[in-house]
Parts: sequence; C-alpha cells; structure tokens
Amino acid sequence: MKEKIIALISEYSTLLWSYAIVRVSLTLLITWLASKYIPILVGKYLQQYPQVRRIIQKTGVTLIWMMGILAAMAYAGVDVSAIITSLGLLGFALGLALKDTVTNLISGVMIMLYSPFERGDTIEFGGHTGKVQWIDMKYTTLCNVVGMEEDDIILIPNQALFQKTIIVKEKAKQVESRVLQEQSIKS
Repeated sequence: MKEKIIALISEYSTLLWSYAIVRVSLTLLITWLASKYIPILVGKYLQQYPQVRRIIQKTGVTLIWMMGILAAMAYAGVDVSAIITSLGLLGFALGLALKDTVTNLISGVMIMLYSPFERGDTIEFGGHTGKVQWIDMKYTTLCNVVGMEEDDIILIPNQALFQKTIIVKEKAKQVESRVLQEQSIKS
C-alpha cells in the first residue's frame, strides 16, 4: 500500500512538473514575441519622434522581459513576492535619486510631442532671445543669441521650459514662406 502511494505521488509530481515546464515555456515564448512586435508597433506610431520612440521601445522591451521572467518564475513555483517588493523599493529609490533627470526627460518628450516650438524658430526665454538649434531629451539648445558672441550657445534644461513663459518670436516655417514669396515676387 505504501509503495502504491509513493508511486502515485511520484507520478503526480512528474505530471505537475511537466505542466509547469509547459507554462514556463509558453510564458517565455509569449514574452519573446511581445518583445519583438510591440516595439515595431510603437515605432509605427512614433516615427516622427525618433528620440522618444527609441526610449519608449527600450523601456518597453525591458519591462516586458522583466514581467515575463517574473511570471515564468511564478509558474515554476518560485515565490516572487520578495523580488517584486525589492523592485518596487529600488524603483522608489531611483525615482527620488533621479528626479531632476527624469523630469527633464519627460519634459523633453512633452516638448517633442506638443511642439510649442521647433528647430529654427526664434524664441525668447529667461531674458535670452535666440534660434532653436536642437531639441534634445534633456536640453533645448539656442544659438545666435542676441547680446552674445556668434559662436555662443545656451543649453536650457527642458524642465525650465515647462515652468516659465516662452515667447515664440518667429516660426521657422513663416520665415521660409516669406523668403519664398519674396523670391517669387522678384522673378
């Protein structure tokens, strides 16, 4: 009788392990597929914002793999609650430590998406008037600043651009169309 119970338990545990292996394998397969195709979908919607697209794709792939691995570990019978708690505490600590950097990055994304000004526009900010040379994830670069030397540039943190008033003096597209009109009148 004892031998039958041991054989039954052994057979049952083998069946459970087989089931767990299938679940882990399927979870990792779905994770791999999601990590391949979700960035492609994101890329289609954010084609005109390459920097934003790149950050969202890399962050998305990392999060997909983290969730997939945690789910696979849970299906394998590992208690992942301590790991999830540790990741939460780590995220909280990193959020506090990198507050200004993250704020600049989010502000850069918002500037790129809402486009209050673009490259080539002349803006006034904080007493400086200049032409927007580049909009990056952390900084907006002004060149040809009034009152400064020709080669001088100003790097403005994007967080500051969201906190204070920006005056758009001249849009680059307006300047382009005015030049084209003047050229057609001369012709």
